[in-house]
Amino acid sequence: MSRPAPPLPPAPAEPKATAGGERPLPQTETPAATPADKSSIAVLPFTNMSGDAEQEYFSDGMTEDLITDLSRLPDFFVIARNTTFTFKGKSVNVQEVGRELGVRYVLEGSVRKAGNQVRINAQLIDTGSGGHLWAQRFDGNLDNVFALQDKITGEIVTAITRRLGTTPTPTASRTAAQGQYRETGNVAAYEEFLQGWAFYNRPSPENYATAVSHFERSLELDPAYARSHAALASVYWEVWKRFWQRPLGLPENYAAWEKADQSLQEALRVPSPLAYRVSSEMLLINRRFDKAAAEARAAIELDPNDALGYVVLANARTFAGDAGAAVGLIQKAMQLDPRYPPSYLFSMALAEFSLERYAEAANHLTTAIERNDRDPFWLTLLIAVYGQLNETEKAKQVLTRLNALQHAAGMPRFTIGWPTGRWPFQNNDDMMRFRNGLRAGGMPEG
Repeated sequence: MSRPAPPLPPAPAEPKATAGGERPLPQTETPAATPADKSSIAVLPFTNMSGDAEQEYFSDGMTEDLITDLSRLPDFFVIARNTTFTFKGKSVNVQEVGRELGVRYVLEGSVRKAGNQVRINAQLIDTGSGGHLWAQRFDGNLDNVFALQDKITGEIVTAITRRLGTTPTPTASRTAAQGQYRETGNVAAYEEFLQGWAFYNRPSPENYATAVSHFERSLELDPAYARSHAALASVYWEVWKRFWQRPLGLPENYAAWEKADQSLQEALRVPSPLAYRVSSEMLLINRRFDKAAAEARAAIELDPNDALGYVVLANARTFAGDAGAAVGLIQKAMQLDPRYPPSYLFSMALAEFSLERYAEAANHLTTAIERNDRDPFWLTLLIAVYGQLNETEKAKQVLTRLNALQHAAGMPRFTIGWPTGRWPFQNNDDMMRFRNGLRAGGMPEG
């Protein structure tokens, strides 16, 4: 299914800014209760047993695919990848993991890849008793790796549903739900995708450049591979937002936006949650609020456990003037991703700003910035928040930090014209409070 390309936004007069990769934020609140009618599970990162550290991308990819397989099943509550990967390389007590994340089951295992041969060991554990519900070894070759993944998912579903005394999801519908998103039968293209995805998950200009090269090789092997198209769209969109064009050899203009848009149109031929999220964010910048919200909802419909889908929908609702609904959506994302990244706190602070809860917004922003003090959007919002609180000295300190980042990048100082032209508030009162907050915080006109 293709969708019309969003139009390019008006060229801003703003300078480029840099933003560091987000580090995971430790859980700060008790996770909300897991829905009683769902089987709750966390898939811990599978251990790479290949004897080659460079094969880490493959075991991580297996883990993420199993998370995706399970999260697309409507009867499962699945903890997000961001949270489960904070346990990578650590010795864990599954009962403690269950208590912290609020899940009944934990899946853990290992992957050994040698040449074309793959061995996957997996075990499903009840976090209440610590007992093993199911364990099995799967041997095969790369040519049937997708069938191995589907078999593991199917046996997990069967083991849990038997434990609960319920009827497993029919095999046909389960296979359609878990396998549709892979979209390729070319294992070499899949491996290139996994290698690119490993770099994508460690955001930096250099890692993004490497990710692009892998995704492009994946598409050379299978030009119709929508998953790689979606990943390319997301990389270029992040590059456009963060002004990381130079490391990718892009001119200082809208080349990154155009590349994101081109890749997105290909990705939407076989839509995925990632493609819908990118589409939503691009539409939002163009102030197409209803369409942006619809795309975010489509991401959630495809994957009800897509924590980022709820955050993207929350941002769309906040900018459209419905910040009250956004708060509940972000809380849902935090439930799915208990060790959520600091970007979730930014989204919460944005909603709180629109609700005129400035003290709460300041608290969430300062906590987020402790984890990543290089994001210009977060710093800009904190200036506006401090301005509304009449804490002008704090606002000026943040503005100094923001302009120091600009200076380090060889760019001019911020003026009010840049952020107000970039933040798509539909509600004029929200925009005026944003402008007034920046002004009170010491940001010059322009």
